[in-house]
Amino acid sequence: MPYYAATNGDIAALLVGILSIVVLIVLSTILINSNIKENSIKKILFLMLFIQIIIACIDNYITIFPLMGFDARAFESLAWFSYENNVNVGRGAYNYYILNPLYKIIKVRSAITIEVLNILFNLLTNLNIYSILKNLKIKKQLLVLLIFIVALSPISLIYRTGVLRESIIIMFISYSLKSFITFMLSKKNNIEALKSFIYIGLGAIFHSGVIFITTGYLIALLSGKKNQKIFQYLILILGAIGFILFKDTLLEKVGGGDIDTIIAVNNYTSLKMAGSGYLQSITTTSLGQIVVYLPLFMFYFLYSPTPDMFRGILDIVSFILNSSIYLYFTFYGFYLYKKVKNQLTLTEKKIIKYFFISIIFTVAVFSVGTRNAGTAMRHRDKIVPLLIVIFAIIKNRAILLRERRIYERRTN
Repeated sequence: MPYYAATNGDIAALLVGILSIVVLIVLSTILINSNIKENSIKKILFLMLFIQIIIACIDNYITIFPLMGFDARAFESLAWFSYENNVNVGRGAYNYYILNPLYKIIKVRSAITIEVLNILFNLLTNLNIYSILKNLKIKKQLLVLLIFIVALSPISLIYRTGVLRESIIIMFISYSLKSFITFMLSKKNNIEALKSFIYIGLGAIFHSGVIFITTGYLIALLSGKKNQKIFQYLILILGAIGFILFKDTLLEKVGGGDIDTIIAVNNYTSLKMAGSGYLQSITTTSLGQIVVYLPLFMFYFLYSPTPDMFRGILDIVSFILNSSIYLYFTFYGFYLYKKVKNQLTLTEKKIIKYFFISIIFTVAVFSVGTRNAGTAMRHRDKIVPLLIVIFAIIKNRAILLRERRIYERRTN
């Protein structure tokens, strides 16, 4: 049922929800107008805001919105249970640190207030991506296109609106990338490098799998100049200590570091035998077999539902609106990279390399514990900011190269 139906028509909940939307609109208007120069991008972000508010209103007052069923309802109901019974229970950190405290503050069951918060997190994500692309001096037309894709991708909009942890995790990832890019462009601001790790750590509170994004960061720090060695060794030591102390949490997605549990997670029946399950005929019995099948797990994690999985119109729509975006960024991006790699600056090459490493490790970890398209679409949304940056650098260089060739033909 829609969230508001569970309140039995509580007027206080309705008023708090309306007030939340008004505050969101005012705050978002200030943020967009103060951070964005291009009118076309302002329009895109306001459209994004409007669509997400409509999704939230439908989900709260009319009917359960598609893709916002079981998990979202479980998070919200446990948060309200915690408030009513003066306990702190839930499905992990998202309940403990966000939902439960929020209900204690507002004191009414206004689920739309939670969704409004997620909409704000998503706006901050898009503003961070915009800032990153501006710092990388991406051409305006490409900038507008990429913001359009990342802001208005339909399935991402749904996941980043519902009572799910995706929006806050991706927000912290975007802040981390923003700091790391600033560090890479200046090579002097070690504070920004440290902040990039801190932001990923904050995101990892809500899902430990994202910690593997820092693999690219670590390699970047360990391949610097000699005068950076002390800082690099410090990061490596802290990373090693953190991994030793918290490896069970960090490896949650692959079974907490225990090989038998890793195998069990990879073969979790309710995941791979779900309606949108993939590679259902594959059962792994050893870590070695998981490694052998890992490329397949990663491929389906990135691109499912694939045509061989189509069961009906919903799978086809999901492929068009989601899987095709990842296919476009990866395969077309790789094609362009082969054409322009010799024209990229050293810094651009490094950013691409480090982010590519981060994506590979993160996708590998998530793919082991994900065996159905629905879960895959949610989890792979976390790597979108990295894909956007990589593609933006490559495509921008291709545009500059084409413009230079056109100019040379005209002047000769």
